[in-house]
Amino acid sequence: MKRERHKWGARVARAANGAATAAALGAMVSGCSGVTEVSTLELEGVVARDGVPFAGQAIPAEFLDRLSPYRVVVVGETHLLVEHRELMAALVQQLHSSGFRQLLLEWPHMVDWLLYDFVNDRGLEPDWRPNVFLGGVLIAAIREFNSSLPEDQRVQVRAIDVNLEDYGGAATFVEAIQALSRHLPDPGPIAGFLTGGYGTPESQADRIRRLRDELRALRSDLSAAWGSYWYDTVVELVEV
Repeated sequence: MKRERHKWGARVARAANGAATAAALGAMVSGCSGVTEVSTLELEGVVARDGVPFAGQAIPAEFLDRLSPYRVVVVGETHLLVEHRELMAALVQQLHSSGFRQLLLEWPHMVDWLLYDFVNDRGLEPDWRPNVFLGGVLIAAIREFNSSLPEDQRVQVRAIDVNLEDYGGAATFVEAIQALSRHLPDPGPIAGFLTGGYGTPESQADRIRRLRDELRALRSDLSAAWGSYWYDTVVELVEV
């Protein structure tokens, strides 16, 4: 089964620059790092000037009209709020007709392949479901929405957080690549990597770098054995 795929950095750059046939909806978390304090008075002024109040899931046309001309929309959030996920699901679907095709989430990049598989209903991990509080409502809604669309019109969900330590460090990375390796006809150099024990984060980083170098050196053989899609997926996971 052929799957078109692009390198992570190129995907994000293209989304941000605005490809001719696709735009991006970036759902970034505003409360995690680099917070800039804004006074209540300043915030009230912005809301009074630009706010579009509404209740429930019926998003006003005025709100959609403001967003539609843009190629990138950044949406803040409150962690663990299911209502926010439901609102985002509605927003993604209603902006689809304006060309929005990418949803960039603050999820660990090492599960990017899993999100891609899930929203396109490929069935690699049939028992996997995203946590309801951590975007599951939104991601499941996109999967259902995509089921009614041609493949080239589907919304793609991308995991773009590259801060490994926020998600359990290198030990969690090992779990992610182990899960991915089960779908390869022959894990090749990944098998050797997975047999090693988990040590300090520094020693694990050295092992990851060695795996990266081995993947690069065996590019031709592994692309032939795994197919270019899976080779690029594994290399991207390790490099990022």
